[in-house]
Amino acid sequence: MRYGKVRWEKMDPLSKFESQVALPWQFWKLGFWWVSDFMVIGRRRNELINGEGIFPLPDFVCIGAQKSGTTRWANIFRQNVNLFIPEIKELHYFDRHLGESFVSYLQHFPDLDGLTKGEFTPAYALLPMWRIRLIAELNASLKVLYFVRHPAERSWSAAKMEVALRSNRAVSEVPAGEYVRFVESAWCRAHSNYPEVLRKWNSAFGPKNLLVCSFEEMVNNPAREYRKMCQFLGVEENAPPLEQDFHEVVHAGLPGAPPEEVRVALRNLYQRKIKRWEKATGVSLPALEGWFDQSVESRPTR
Repeated sequence: MRYGKVRWEKMDPLSKFESQVALPWQFWKLGFWWVSDFMVIGRRRNELINGEGIFPLPDFVCIGAQKSGTTRWANIFRQNVNLFIPEIKELHYFDRHLGESFVSYLQHFPDLDGLTKGEFTPAYALLPMWRIRLIAELNASLKVLYFVRHPAERSWSAAKMEVALRSNRAVSEVPAGEYVRFVESAWCRAHSNYPEVLRKWNSAFGPKNLLVCSFEEMVNNPAREYRKMCQFLGVEENAPPLEQDFHEVVHAGLPGAPPEEVRVALRNLYQRKIKRWEKATGVSLPALEGWFDQSVESRPTR
């Protein structure tokens, strides 16, 4: 039963193709994944054992959430002489390139005088459990950063990027129904389901190796949050970034407030969950009504 559960999680429901194919095809792939996944795990383990000492393992990973400041904070981390972030911020090895050699992944983290090395790939938040366990097996001491943002605010920011920006339309040109379909989609809701993400990563790495940071606190008290992250990673702050660096807006979202239909959909999705999610994440999330009263246009998005 345990292996069956892992394999069903591997069948990502967010994949449009896999969610629409016939059930017999799913069962055929279920057996195939049992074999192929164990082969991948075995290859990666052997590569690590045989190549130990050639390339250092990364010390930390930031797993998102999407549209919660990961790009801006990757740039801030690059200013610390004690930290190393690859030129490519999102390596996507464990979600897109797992079939490639593990050494090809480790080559992004050269041994540079003992620097603390890490990557920022928000897509890792939605990794199936078996891949998270693989990461833990390969790198048990890995520290995990997770940035959380009010789910309604995060969803609207993602909707503007995925629905409007990628189709070269202004926010006001997109029918409200398209936004509603997006924020209610399984993919968007999964990125905002912080307790489920934490449950999976906690089960693999434990709470001591996982730090949750509030997007709101990173905007309002960036220096304090920066110190907290440096302490968690075990590095000195070095020269703290300049104030303007903390507030630099990267990948600014399109201007525009959510239509009333989108606000109603977001309220229905998240209003009753906020208190429970605050308890699960250990951070404060602003009230839903308070977010809708603020100017969406003036907020940093990523």
